[in-house]
Amino acid sequence: MKITDSYAGPFYPPQNYIQMGSHPNVSKNKPFAVKDSNLVFRLKVTRRFINMVEIPRETMFSVYVTTSSSDPINGTPVYTISYSGTIQVPQSCAINAGQIVEFDFGDIGASLFSQAGQATGRKRFRPRAKPLPLNAPTLRRTPT
Repeated sequence: MKITDSYAGPFYPPQNYIQMGSHPNVSKNKPFAVKDSNLVFRLKVTRRFINMVEIPRETMFSVYVTTSSSDPINGTPVYTISYSGTIQVPQSCAINAGQIVEFDFGDIGASLFSQAGQATGRKRFRPRAKPLPLNAPTLRRTPT
């Protein structure tokens, strides 16, 4: 994180007690302009992940106003900078190279369907398995 303040110049939070300018309205308890600019936030992904990772809300820093540099920091911040979000990884996998997958179940007699659910019994239904080529170049290893 890098911030360029009109008074303090560039600084890199977190840092404690940075004087970020002065304004005569502070001691009068009146509004004043804030002139921070060029807020740059960099994020580095340090481990592999699939699909999505959530970034929980985190406060980067809070800005308080005091009348002198020796005043204690307390009370309500003038503003707080926080971040949160998600990073999504585009996934693309092709099953069977985009071709139609066909399963041949052979002849199934109409008598197997005379009652609801009847054809799913172990004696009447035989599961079929078929290997399918899967190409997922964005994944670290071949999925199963």
